[in-house]
Amino acid sequence: MTPTGKADDLPANLLRRAAERWCELTKGSDNPEAFADMVRSAATPARRSASGAKGKGIQLASATRTATLKTLLEDVGENAAPWRDGDTAAATRANVSDDGDDNVDVAGAVQQAGELAALLAGQRGLCIVQLWAAARPDEAWTHNPLVVRLLRMADKDDGVDAVLSIATRSGEPQAISLIVHATSPVGFTSRAEALTVMGAQAAMVPDSPKDKATIGRLLGYPCEAVREHIVHTHNQSWDDSDADQVEAKLAELGDVELPWRQEAPRLFAKV
Repeated sequence: MTPTGKADDLPANLLRRAAERWCELTKGSDNPEAFADMVRSAATPARRSASGAKGKGIQLASATRTATLKTLLEDVGENAAPWRDGDTAAATRANVSDDGDDNVDVAGAVQQAGELAALLAGQRGLCIVQLWAAARPDEAWTHNPLVVRLLRMADKDDGVDAVLSIATRSGEPQAISLIVHATSPVGFTSRAEALTVMGAQAAMVPDSPKDKATIGRLLGYPCEAVREHIVHTHNQSWDDSDADQVEAKLAELGDVELPWRQEAPRLFAKV
């Protein structure tokens, strides 16, 4: 993996802790600090001009504001289900456009940010943020300003921690994600570490229905949403015996309960 560009906006402390925990779990590096720096660099590709040349960035003719962190946090506070419950809730995801234009579909743009906001509000236990993928090395995964601001909030939140998850092929990294999770109850931590061991990614879906289900349930998605994702989105079979095996695995990781906190962090009030 060759890191490019700068990722100064990403919270260094959160990434360092995440890298240290990944190293402890997988024995993948004996220098966590250097590894964390490499991940931060790889997470943001070098800026390019419209012609493809590095350094100057693209020039915008116009821009329209479609969402703000404040409106997103308000929506999550009123109803976190669209960012917590998976595919079955997608149709109810709120449109957080400030300009009142119902034709502006911002659901995809705010999905990952909304999941982070739901986590910080206590309505989710875990979420995954994609940082880098070899198949799409110039993708600006972390250029979403809502995601970056929420990661900074997570960095300052004593009730939240993170661990890296790295998918490899023939020993070489293919994708890197950040699993952000609540630290209490401990079941959330054990679920995050199980995702790390699997190399789970936000932007990569495993072929196996069982792996799909395991990742979905570890992330806290309801059984019906997981089944919908496997059977209808991916046209794969899924039966009760498969589901029972996944639920047995979850039971070994400890109990969890939502909401894991009753009040949003004070940082929300400063937005």
